[in-house]
Amino acid sequence: MAINSNSAVNRGSGFLTAIGAVFAVVGSAAGVSTLRKAIAGIVDVKQIVLGFSMALMFAGAGIGLIVWSRVSANLSARRNETMLQNPGKPWLWRDDWAQGYARSEWKSTATMMTIIGVAFLLFSVPMLMNFPASLRRAHPLQIAVVALFPLTGVLLIGQSLMAYLRSRKFREVRLTLSALPSTLGGKFQGRVQAQFVFPSSATVDLTLSCVHSYVSGSGDNRSRWERILWQDLKTVIASNDGQASYIPVEFNIPYDAKETDTRNADDQILWKLTTKSKMPGLDFSAVFMLPVFRTALSDSSLTITAIEARDERLIDGIKPRESKIVTGASSHGGVLFYFGHARNKRVATLVTLFGAICLGAGLFFGIAGGQTFGWIIGLIPITFSGGFGILLLAFAVWLWLGTTTIEVLNRELHIRSTCLGLSRSRVIPASTIQDFQLASNLQAGDQVWYDLKLKLADGRSITATSGLEKKEAEWFRAELKKDLGVSDLLG
Repeated sequence: MAINSNSAVNRGSGFLTAIGAVFAVVGSAAGVSTLRKAIAGIVDVKQIVLGFSMALMFAGAGIGLIVWSRVSANLSARRNETMLQNPGKPWLWRDDWAQGYARSEWKSTATMMTIIGVAFLLFSVPMLMNFPASLRRAHPLQIAVVALFPLTGVLLIGQSLMAYLRSRKFREVRLTLSALPSTLGGKFQGRVQAQFVFPSSATVDLTLSCVHSYVSGSGDNRSRWERILWQDLKTVIASNDGQASYIPVEFNIPYDAKETDTRNADDQILWKLTTKSKMPGLDFSAVFMLPVFRTALSDSSLTITAIEARDERLIDGIKPRESKIVTGASSHGGVLFYFGHARNKRVATLVTLFGAICLGAGLFFGIAGGQTFGWIIGLIPITFSGGFGILLLAFAVWLWLGTTTIEVLNRELHIRSTCLGLSRSRVIPASTIQDFQLASNLQAGDQVWYDLKLKLADGRSITATSGLEKKEAEWFRAELKKDLGVSDLLG
């Protein structure tokens, strides 16, 4: 594994320090100038507020860059030293992993949300100061866009405050690892402990995810994205000794998944364990990063397919308690599965929200750009952002109002989808189905919704239904295979 040299790190740190110094000087100059004008009485209150807001934005960004560059340089130097001492053993490159545990990640998350939230609030001050005078003439889209910045800032700071309060309530939260590293093609075992007594028989939802975290774009348009490559879920019961609580953790990790790789900050593979439990007051929630690698103990037969096949056998026809799929006998004597409208309100709400934001932003910037630069320039955001928003809203209509009925009759699948009076029907013989595949469709945080796709003998892939949660999707796939009589053929 390549190790970054200290000289390269120092050059990068020096560049960021120089940029930060420029921002800090500009901010300080703006602040001093505003203060002098305020003392002299040559500016009004609005100009004073705007001046100090700009000064805080630039000075804060500059100081933040300087501090971050120095801290990151020190951390990088320590990491490089650790890497040189333990070549080829990346599970020893983090202090907590080397000591046999994983720390909770909520402190770093809370700090980042606070910084971004403050930046949004400061950025919104100039817009809010100039906005009231034109409020009556403002278009509703302008009002929405202007209100978006302070609302986002308040929400982010509120989330960081919740994380801080949670860390005060649930103290000394850590995940003790039973083996170092955890093995691809093996069993991951550990125990989460916290200095807090959980209620008797409290249940905890565990989610183990393999995540591709990457940065797209360049320059000022860089954005970080996370895509879940593989995931498994469990619900366990916590225990306590009167002073601390303990949560048992055990998962099978597939051999053909990707191992932890954090060498490139812009393109990482992370393994995350998310723990959640409903509690009086603040709920328990913690995220841990795990060292998962391929070792000599890895079992190449423990693949994703093998784990899914084992899980199917364990389901044994037991329908998940939270499932909203309605089952019964059809009028033709077959087995019926009914997927009602608004089955997943959270998904529908998220898609509606993003669709409205994209459409609103496209119209707002399109109209503004058209008035300033001409209608051709205005069409660009309307076409791309607005068009994407319309597609999302159309999908949202289906999520809110669409229904799907799947009937298994005479070893055939009869699929009928209906929305706003429009319907489509398909008949698929069991003999033409080569595989039943779960494909992730939508993702929000660590929550993933799946499509059930039918891989046909002619190479086509047909989506039988969508918007299923993991356990629900696994149960439905097992039921279809059983009712079609293809379990033995495909398993």
